[in-house]
Amino acid sequence: MLVHVRVLLTLVAAVRLTGASSRQVATWRTGETSWSYSDSSSEPDIATCKACLDPYRAESKKIVSVFQTVCPNAHTERASIDESFLDLSRDIHDQLLQRYPVLREPPPDSDLSAHLPLPPSGTVLNWSGSYLVANVDEEEKTEMAMEDVDWDDVAMAIGAEITRGLRDEVFKRLGYTCSAGVAGNKMIAKLGAGLKKPNQQVRGRS
Repeated sequence: MLVHVRVLLTLVAAVRLTGASSRQVATWRTGETSWSYSDSSSEPDIATCKACLDPYRAESKKIVSVFQTVCPNAHTERASIDESFLDLSRDIHDQLLQRYPVLREPPPDSDLSAHLPLPPSGTVLNWSGSYLVANVDEEEKTEMAMEDVDWDDVAMAIGAEITRGLRDEVFKRLGYTCSAGVAGNKMIAKLGAGLKKPNQQVRGRS
């Protein structure tokens, strides 16, 4: 299960943490050995000044640190200064075994080719506020909601729950909002994260 998280690293957010004026931009100037915030009275001269991303990179590292603290078993892959992929497969697997003891039992007659038992009857999934994206119309979405859930649905719901917790923790610790896409592959996860910016998550169903 893959999650693509995109963080809203806006100037206003960086300003709140660094104490700079909202009209200032971190800037490198020709001949200087360190960056500074530009004078808010005029725009920087593009011939002698260059925007500095160091403050954003520093905050990005803090955000990734939150991901790794909350989900130490997840594989985190940074895609850019404000985007990361997280593979939550191990965390979801652990939650499945913890919540559904039937999955810890050996297969009948030790037959490894036997199908898994179905999720318990009446299982209701909590999508943690996730917006559903699927290549179906509204009528088909209604039919999907009425179908019996399978383990893929359960795993996806647990992934959505973990993702919501990650987003909440980043906001609690650092004050940044995140959008996220929860899906079985990177492409759909990335598209989902971009669909409901800046503070929502999307579950993609292929």
